[in-house]
Amino acid sequence: MFEAHTWTELMRAEGAEPVAVFTEGELAGSPAVLRHRAGAGVAWYVATLPDHDALAELTGRALADAGVSGALPGPPPPGVEAVRRGPVLFLLNHGDREVRVPLAAPGEDLLTGARVEDAVTLGARAVVALRP
Repeated sequence: MFEAHTWTELMRAEGAEPVAVFTEGELAGSPAVLRHRAGAGVAWYVATLPDHDALAELTGRALADAGVSGALPGPPPPGVEAVRRGPVLFLLNHGDREVRVPLAAPGEDLLTGARVEDAVTLGARAVVALRP
């Protein structure tokens, strides 16, 4: 269950699996998120903007359906961008608070030379570039 306030769209499942439904308002009972498997592929449609945690969970499920794994062992904390360029993992904290980011593998911070193991702490608006 999640909350969404930005917009809503009226959808019908018609062969798709409702993953979430609207529980209030004029669209109550209508699908909010649909998942449809066709042959070897899977399509997802989200008819609203879920809160951060719900969107991260839905994105994780869609990526898993597609066989895609992320650069991190789970979704990044709010405000953190994780981008892999070749072997280097860049973590950018766009937020104004320090965050701890769990890592899938240890690495060396190319900016400081420090070795990091299972997680890295990023200050507000900080960046780290990790090489395995």
